Amino acid sequence: MCICTVSDSFVYPDEALTRLPAKQTVSALVRGTEAEGTEDTPLQRYPDVRPRFLEHGAEFSGAERGTITHRFLECCDFGRLERDGIPAELDRMVEHQFLSSEEASAVRTGAIRLFLQSDLFRRLKSARWIRRELQFNQYLPASVLPEGTAEEGTRVLVQGIIDCLFEDEAGRLVLVDYKTDFFPDEAVETPEAVEAELIRRHGKQLALYREAAQRVLCRPVDEVRIFSFALGRTVPIP
Repeated sequence: MCICTVSDSFVYPDEALTRLPAKQTVSALVRGTEAEGTEDTPLQRYPDVRPRFLEHGAEFSGAERGTITHRFLECCDFGRLERDGIPAELDRMVEHQFLSSEEASAVRTGAIRLFLQSDLFRRLKSARWIRRELQFNQYLPASVLPEGTAEEGTRVLVQGIIDCLFEDEAGRLVLVDYKTDFFPDEAVETPEAVEAELIRRHGKQLALYREAAQRVLCRPVDEVRIFSFALGRTVPIP
């Protein structure tokens, strides 16, 4: 019988790889923490904002209202929204259980009106095609992880969901992410400062989204934009 032992001083040459999760969501990469689950579907991403028994007679927080408004933009029918108006589209979404009646009352209708008046919405109306809630699974270098000291060529499966991807009438591919960040007046005083802060917070995330979309479609993404509810317009990402 042969008994093999390993010395306590032995160091596995790719020891860093043993600390890498097999899958990472983009949000986890940006936070620099391990993802809590292995799936990132719209259902899991947007569960009920609060337990039903708390909805009646209670106000939604600003963050909750932002999340609900984000969900509205993901699930609404753009054509009906423009033709029939915001109240009618909210009623339809409640009827089809995209939103509860309490959630519908919390949608930031002012932000939706600005969206309808934006250059982005004009481009969406004339787009050749639109994809929303586009889920992706892409292998990216492990070096993008905070622990990334793996040797060149190692890859990790990354998962995420792109809010909106469309080809405009000129054939340009545009990636859009809706952001509900709001900024206290005393913290960010000018629209230019808000733009800079949005790019600082979300630039890395959208760079990963861009890379994933280019790999899925085998073509360049020409523009990456945030639609900011705080500004009521899009912010181009370098």
